[in-house]
Amino acid sequence: MRLHSVAFLSMLAIVLLATANRATSFELTPLGDPALSHSFAAHENGVTPKRLLRRYDEDGEERVFGGATELATKLKSRASSLADKLVNMKAYEEKAARKMKFGDIKETLTSSNINSLIRQVEVINSRRGMIKISLLGTLITRYGDEGVATALLVAKRSTTSPTTAKQLQALRNEQMMKWKIRGKSVDGVTKLLDFRTNKYLGEKFQILDDYATLVKQSDDTLFSTLIKRVGEENLGGVLFGARANPATIKKSLNWRIFSSVSGHVKVNYRQTSMDGYISTEAWMTLLHRIT
Repeated sequence: MRLHSVAFLSMLAIVLLATANRATSFELTPLGDPALSHSFAAHENGVTPKRLLRRYDEDGEERVFGGATELATKLKSRASSLADKLVNMKAYEEKAARKMKFGDIKETLTSSNINSLIRQVEVINSRRGMIKISLLGTLITRYGDEGVATALLVAKRSTTSPTTAKQLQALRNEQMMKWKIRGKSVDGVTKLLDFRTNKYLGEKFQILDDYATLVKQSDDTLFSTLIKRVGEENLGGVLFGARANPATIKKSLNWRIFSSVSGHVKVNYRQTSMDGYISTEAWMTLLHRIT
């Protein structure tokens, strides 16, 4: 009798444990999702819910690829809109340049004329919608990027008006920021300024130096780039031009300016009345003598 009681109690314990396990599994199941309920039923019957997993994977892929396609479409649309805006702006600036009837750039950037140009641009923009032109863009349309860069610096050095000097410097800053935003390198700006012509060498050197400072390039990079573009045989002429510019005279006398050319500079005869190669010490002595 005792054996039957023990057996009966053991069977009862097994049944209760099984029931408790099943109840626990269903208590952890999220409610209200027929698909999940079906998956648990399949699990109870020993069937792996592969079809359900496949459906979830496919839905997830559709959402991911659908979202990526939609994003790509939006980006393409915005890029196209920006390109159209830039094209329209260039066309408007060309039209404005014709309307303003620019003359010689030196005369254009005088104190009286620069204020007149600013007012004209403001009037033109007040009549337009979203697309606004800039004075800088209009000047570049008429005179070219390099022409405007050198003319702005020459005009700033020549003016006696502090207000005009600030206006011209603001245009210079705007132009260099445009170069930076477009990803122009120091080499690219050196090429743009075209040091092969002897005109405005000191101003071009200052523009290049200012831009190198803006994009955080070292003097070594500046001078090695300059040598690459103008050649060692023309470097002396560039330095001679830089000596004439108060803003760059110290830079031209800096010892590091000669480090990239192994201690020698070939000087152009017409520019210095000296021919051949001279040592850096002799070149610095010459510059000290003529300053």
